[in-house]
Amino acid sequence: MMGYAILGVSVLTGYCVTVLCALLATMSLGSLSSRFVIANHRVRGGYKLAHEMLWLLCVTLGAYTAARVGVGDMPWRQELVLTLLLVGVLWRNTWEARQRGTAHQILITLLTVAGVIAGFSLRNRLAA
Repeated sequence: MMGYAILGVSVLTGYCVTVLCALLATMSLGSLSSRFVIANHRVRGGYKLAHEMLWLLCVTLGAYTAARVGVGDMPWRQELVLTLLLVGVLWRNTWEARQRGTAHQILITLLTVAGVIAGFSLRNRLAA
């Protein structure tokens, strides 16, 4: 039972760190240069790529945080649950998915998986 509590706390912490970092990065980038973000009421391609790279960094930081919080015998469970949560939210947000387009939606999904793997790998490398 305690293992599930640790799993839940670590995944929730990783999710919150990821989303808050992404929110801060997105708001900062948007306020610095609104012309870079939107043209003719559409999100620009260059911004989409910049946002996806920022997302990769935010996911890596969130996954690292989740790995630090959750100390368990099966860290792959944390990775899997965090990945499923982040990807699930990405695909359920239909407005953003439509704004991104299918290619960018697939790319951000792959970057989410890569970021979670990178964050947990970084934690394991630093812990060793």
